[in-house]
Amino acid sequence: MILDCDAIKSAYNIPGKMSDCIIIEIRNNTYVAVVELKGASYSISEVCSQLEEGAALAKRILAQSKCARYRIFPVFVSRDFRDSGKARALKEQRIVIDGKRQEILFATCGKRFSDVVSTKRM
Repeated sequence: MILDCDAIKSAYNIPGKMSDCIIIEIRNNTYVAVVELKGASYSISEVCSQLEEGAALAKRILAQSKCARYRIFPVFVSRDFRDSGKARALKEQRIVIDGKRQEILFATCGKRFSDVVSTKRM
């Protein structure tokens, strides 16, 4: 399931910035990707903030659906990560989800969800 965070913000009058979308995969466990999409230009602090706000929204949605066991992955998608100092600095950042500092996973356009989170599953 893919949720458009801009549509959710508008429908529920949620202020501030938010990630672009939330992807929920339910199999034996529930895996949630909070996804921020950017081109070549971005602010590291803005990306981190948007991913944290998206994770908070995902947690509210999961709580309302009575989902107790889940794993949230912050994912940054960009068309290009070529040897950029900014990309290296962002890779060193951690965001807080459920009280734990988590690394931001990187993906390029066209990458499969299962490939992005394959090494990080429960």
